[in-house]
Amino acid sequence: MLTETEQVLGALAVAEQAWPELKGDKPALLKNLIAAGKQAIEDTAQAARNKRLDQITGVAGSMPETWPGNWRAGLLDEWPA
Repeated sequence: MLTETEQVLGALAVAEQAWPELKGDKPALLKNLIAAGKQAIEDTAQAARNKRLDQITGVAGSMPETWPGNWRAGLLDEWPA
């Protein structure tokens, strides 16, 4: 059961504009709203992941002298056997 608050009624009104063929069919409108909201959240998350990957790719290889070629061997030499 869902209470028809002003927020819910507003969302249903917007949904009726998006899906006029479902006008008055509150359950169907709510299902579409939930599906659209889920998709919007997933799209936003994917866009953020893509942006982070693009940023990482953009700087990858741009600092080749940051670590010397033998950094791992030098690190291991610091520890007792």
